[in-house]
Amino acid sequence: MTLTFGVLVPEAGASDKPVTPLEITQVRSSNAVYVLSTTGCAQPSCLRLYRTTVSAETFTSVDLPPIGASQGTLSGTLLSMHFANVNDGYAIVGVTDPTALYATLNGARTWHRVTMGKDVTTLGLTTTEKSIIAITGVCSRSGLSCHDYRIARSSLKAQRWTSSTMPIGRSGKLVWGFPYVPAAFGNDVWISEQPPGPAVIFISRDGGTSFKRIVTPTLGSVNSCGLIPESAVNLWAECPTGMQMSFFFSKDAGTTWSSIPQEQFFGTAGGFFDPATSNLAYLDYGGTGPLVRVATSPRSVTTLGALSCSKVDSSINGLIFDNAGNGLALCFPGDEQSGGRLERTTDGGIRWRTVALDAG
Repeated sequence: MTLTFGVLVPEAGASDKPVTPLEITQVRSSNAVYVLSTTGCAQPSCLRLYRTTVSAETFTSVDLPPIGASQGTLSGTLLSMHFANVNDGYAIVGVTDPTALYATLNGARTWHRVTMGKDVTTLGLTTTEKSIIAITGVCSRSGLSCHDYRIARSSLKAQRWTSSTMPIGRSGKLVWGFPYVPAAFGNDVWISEQPPGPAVIFISRDGGTSFKRIVTPTLGSVNSCGLIPESAVNLWAECPTGMQMSFFFSKDAGTTWSSIPQEQFFGTAGGFFDPATSNLAYLDYGGTGPLVRVATSPRSVTTLGALSCSKVDSSINGLIFDNAGNGLALCFPGDEQSGGRLERTTDGGIRWRTVALDAG
């Protein structure tokens, strides 16, 4: 099955069911995008995976890893997907401990199970140009308590892993979900933590073997911040502070941080933050709120247009810019997962048009 210019072209004998996007995943350092979609039912047999670009002009059908059904979600037991490049990708699957890790080395044409250790759950994952960085733990079947947190590293083939103890302070029950997600660029790894008192960032220059602890009073969150490195020294941070979120930028590898000027941003209001380059990011406020462009050099915040699906109760579940002009967004008018649609812009977010994904 292929899609041409945003319209699905079914193979002979294929059913003419509408295809609804559920999630979009950007391929790191690329304009390629993977789109998880559904033909409508809450069963894994209805899920589809396509590869496209930010321009969303043609789509190629590829395969998904083994996914089971999960009550209350159309995406089943698929927890996350990560692609280091167009060919090498990784998926965390499961709703109870231990989760399963799958890898593809041929652009999602086939997937295989990755073994990291007995009873090991993959809790967080990121990739670099040459490696995979994962945070693992041994958790209860409910996932509410874990121990033996470790940071594991492998080449993109995901065959041989080395691991070391995580440099974090807390253990036992988790609050607001598992907070530790690694961030990596080249051989550098960052982990954010919010202990009692000032926020902390751990940074490794040797791929996660050893870490230096940095106290960062400017950052603050309910448990940790999401870090997005765009180079070895330039990082963005999004920090949940309860119902709201704050955003920051660092030019010295996370040692010091500057806040991004913003209006009140409610993390539950369906907005989305997308760093595009080392000094440029996009922030959509969700609902009827605008899309804004954030620049760090020179420092500025510019209000752009709004997605055509922007209205009360709509949400953005993905926003990808491959440069200052081309962008792709996944939005849910009315905040209904079953009504997701893709929209693209070629003028930096001022005007948006819907990418049709209806069969037949």
